[in-house]
Amino acid sequence: MKNLMSLSKLFLALAVIIFASSCDPDSTDPVVINPSSFLESGTGLISEATTIDPGTTINVRLSATAGDNEMNTLTIRENGDLLETSRYTVDAQEWNNPALLFDANRSSFVFDIAIAPHMSGTSTYEFIVASDVAGDDDITSLDITISAGVLSLVIDGPTSITLDDPSLIEIDLVASQGGSPLSTIAVLENGSTVTDLSRLRYGDVGTEFDQNPFLLPADDINGFVKSVWISSQTSPGTSNYSIIVEDEAGNQETVTYDIVLNAQATALTNEFFGVPLFNNSGSGFGTINLDLGTNETSVNNSNSDIKDSGNVGGVWDQTIEPVNGAALRILSAQSSYTYAGIGSRESLVAAWDEAGGDLSLSGTISVGSTYMARVGAADYYVFTCTAVNDTGSANTQNYTFDIKQSQL
Repeated sequence: MKNLMSLSKLFLALAVIIFASSCDPDSTDPVVINPSSFLESGTGLISEATTIDPGTTINVRLSATAGDNEMNTLTIRENGDLLETSRYTVDAQEWNNPALLFDANRSSFVFDIAIAPHMSGTSTYEFIVASDVAGDDDITSLDITISAGVLSLVIDGPTSITLDDPSLIEIDLVASQGGSPLSTIAVLENGSTVTDLSRLRYGDVGTEFDQNPFLLPADDINGFVKSVWISSQTSPGTSNYSIIVEDEAGNQETVTYDIVLNAQATALTNEFFGVPLFNNSGSGFGTINLDLGTNETSVNNSNSDIKDSGNVGGVWDQTIEPVNGAALRILSAQSSYTYAGIGSRESLVAAWDEAGGDLSLSGTISVGSTYMARVGAADYYVFTCTAVNDTGSANTQNYTFDIKQSQL
């Protein structure tokens, strides 16, 4: 009985000691210092809540220092969800999310982080540094708002082209998102939707429209710099093409492009080389029949078209004139056309129209002198001097001409 009382007293004493110890005001749990982080400010950096234009990269510089424990991970979240690794880089490198920290970065780091922005509205981005101890972390938050922006579409280059043959035409476009993501792109020809989808490409020549309007790829809904390819019309004339971008809210922007298709060129009828024309005061033949490309007598010849003017004061004048109703014009060095460059009826007629008034007498003919003639209402000729042979005796001087003709 005495032993039992002693044990009871011992337990009571221990209880008092434990209670007293637990009430000791000088006895406290140790305080753990968490890691700390913040966003640095600077040129081109975002360090506080802000509004940016659609498609603007979010550039931040995250600075962090460990507390009592080394830092173990960096995690980036958007609106509470892990940010996709394809949307950001750390020091220009793609990282895991969460990402493990190594070596000196476990004690402190300064990281440049570039984030591809969300499409619209406001998102909260969180940068979380943590040790491997539960609850030992620090969160830096950043609110980013995407501005409504202005929907726009422009052609980066000429807005028209002239073709001699039907062709596939590349049109460079720049599109910017407005208040809503972009949705579709459409092509109209002279106000009507192009239904032959094989005539339309997007981005590259290998990607045909599968419908018109064409649904934009996900990578382009925030804006794009891409080309649209259009196979031109096949009938001569001008066609107007409207390219329309529409966003998810139904807003539209339109640009226009004109394709002019020239009529198919009409081949020349013939070309003659080295046709002579003699001094008309001599015994040689002094006219040219442009129809046949031959040198002919000037005596009672109603078929000749160009005649050498002969001598003036006993000296070869080296001039020519039209005969038998032919009209003569000069193809001067100031003309938009050259003998070599005239390869069709259309270019020959255009050169004739550009030249202006008819001539009754040419200037002095020398190598390279080029003239045009019209016989009747529809037959045109251009001829250029290729040689001048001034023999100086017996009025045998002559020139040689190359002749191109277009007859209907």
